[in-house]
Amino acid sequence: MSMRGGRDWAGIDIGGEPLDLLLGWRDSRKRLQALRIEFAATLGIELREIAAATLERLGAMAPIEYDTIAALVDGEEFFTFSLDGLDGAQPGAAAGEPDAQIAGLLRLIARSATLNTVLPRQMRDGTFLFYVLICESAGPDRQRTAFVRLQHGLRVASAHRILATFGERLNRVGDPVFAFAEEFDLVIAGDEIAILKPDTFLRLFTDLELLTKATPEFVDHISEALGLELSAQVKDTIIAVCAKRPSYAKLLKRLSGVDYLPKITPTSLQAEIDRYPELPEGIRIDDSGISLSDQGVPTFLEILDQRIWRGPFDDSSRVATAYRRLRPK
Repeated sequence: MSMRGGRDWAGIDIGGEPLDLLLGWRDSRKRLQALRIEFAATLGIELREIAAATLERLGAMAPIEYDTIAALVDGEEFFTFSLDGLDGAQPGAAAGEPDAQIAGLLRLIARSATLNTVLPRQMRDGTFLFYVLICESAGPDRQRTAFVRLQHGLRVASAHRILATFGERLNRVGDPVFAFAEEFDLVIAGDEIAILKPDTFLRLFTDLELLTKATPEFVDHISEALGLELSAQVKDTIIAVCAKRPSYAKLLKRLSGVDYLPKITPTSLQAEIDRYPELPEGIRIDDSGISLSDQGVPTFLEILDQRIWRGPFDDSSRVATAYRRLRPK
């Protein structure tokens, strides 16, 4: 599938009726759920304008294929994520897997008209994770486009927010109110997601609690792939560090899926460590195997992910917090 360019996103028609507005959360089974919001016509006009402005922003930006280890140039680029193969995901799939979470949101969007309507007390008392504006095209094909925003629990009036209404009745400013932001984080159209805020994509579609629980499995896989029998103490150290630092749990999961780990030997690993005397201590390799301290775990994982390198001109050592692979021409 060829990704849409920025101009293609900007050209999406969202001028049709009706508009649907969903308010969502993650339930106790770690699945995304949502309710419909009844809203005033004036709010619909405002939200459609925000959606149109989001598409206009995409029109001035360059698409980059989504990669968990890449970073965007703010205001100049957006990630694009293909939905090919996700439509058939089964509802019973593992809830913590990103594909299952994305498929769950797609199902909510597809049946938005049949969802229950949120009550004022639910909006007031509930803890919500996101909201979704669903627009239709004005043409006969009635293409739907969904705009997603991560909700941070704001329920107060603000000069920079738009306040929701129930029917045509605006809540008193003194009441708790749900606030809508002046921008969207994700746009879902056809078989693609445009990602303006990668953190939103990760928070919606990656459950950190389940990711942390799966860490022992990832450690065992990496130990086996490396051909190194990591001791129980080393495994426990890696698991403990990843529990405290979710970014390394994510890195550990990513490493469990790479294909080059069998090529790494104790000798090549030690050679990489020796190349960078600036690295913090905490890794020891000898005839008995690998020993790691808490401080050595990040370095160990970063070496496995090939994130440490030396500048070719100034000879200084660096750690890449994000990088992009160069694709063959």
